[in-house]
Amino acid sequence: FKRSGGASAHFVVETDGEITQMVSTGEVAWHAGFGVYHGRPKVNGFSIGIETVDRQHQRFLELLNEYYEQVIRHGFGGVSPEMLGQLKEYADTHFRDEEALMTSRGCPGLEAHRSQHRYFQSLLVDLENGRLQGHGATVEGMLAFLRDWFLNHILEVDRRIADFLWHGTAGPGR
Repeated sequence: FKRSGGASAHFVVETDGEITQMVSTGEVAWHAGFGVYHGRPKVNGFSIGIETVDRQHQRFLELLNEYYEQVIRHGFGGVSPEMLGQLKEYADTHFRDEEALMTSRGCPGLEAHRSQHRYFQSLLVDLENGRLQGHGATVEGMLAFLRDWFLNHILEVDRRIADFLWHGTAGPGR
């Protein structure tokens, strides 16, 4: 599961919460290979090392970018409502799975984590209803805010899940 063997993860977490360590936490697991994500280098830095969660993060960002590209190409009114529905449904699924993982492993901070998820879901509803105040007052501004919020959530909040699974703590100072 090292770089020469293709994509890997530090841990594989089964749906029942069983954990298998694939790579030492002191090594880099090449989850996404080498690459750049929409101009952002070192995409592996956005991986938390839990394969199922990382795959879901990647798919959600792909959906968000597809939506953004449709808005740029066709304007907000030219984007099918089904596309936003897919975004909302995927966020719901991902958040539910992530919260179930936290529950099954006894991760601390579940309620705060859940609250952040609900906030993000409310932003998607705002986008759907055209309530864009405070986010650049444009669809593009709202989508950029959603993307940045999601990436920050991965780097700061979701990393705590991995820290807890790896080290039995919620991360340094958390």
